[in-house]
Amino acid sequence: MADLAAMAALENANKVWQRVNSALAGGTAAVPGASPLAQKAFRDLKLWLATQKGNPDLRFTPISAELLLTADDGLGVGIGTTKIYGIYLKKRITNGTDAFFQVIDEGTDANIYGGALTASIVMALPFLLASDEAMYLNPAGLSILVGLRFASTTTAIGTTASTLAATSLDGFAITGAP
Repeated sequence: MADLAAMAALENANKVWQRVNSALAGGTAAVPGASPLAQKAFRDLKLWLATQKGNPDLRFTPISAELLLTADDGLGVGIGTTKIYGIYLKKRITNGTDAFFQVIDEGTDANIYGGALTASIVMALPFLLASDEAMYLNPAGLSILVGLRFASTTTAIGTTASTLAATSLDGFAITGAP
């Protein structure tokens, strides 16, 4: 299998937070905006990083159902080390089929859904009902060592890909330097 491309460059935190605010407030017909609780949680993360971590440069990665549903390799964010500070996801309102968002520490484009990478899964967030919303916040940053990939499956630590956008997720991730 080939390696993923290197992680995208970091950018000024203020630009990243503008994107975060837009993503949380906006929404579409399929994915309405974030709850007030999610919006407050990300404001608090921003304040923490600005005051306690020196306002580090960050990376905003959009996540959509369509990006997660690529043939067999999910959404490859990039190879190399990074820290995950926040993830926000909302399930599309059109379907109640179970979906699980997986964060995978893997630097190749190996087949996620073939089962070979289950040992590389570092997190799985469940979305069991239509319009479920979840977030992951880590002010210290969750360390990813090899490469960052995201996937959407129909089982928690599973290998069955979500095959329809309606059963998948939309949102974003905030990452930064290790």
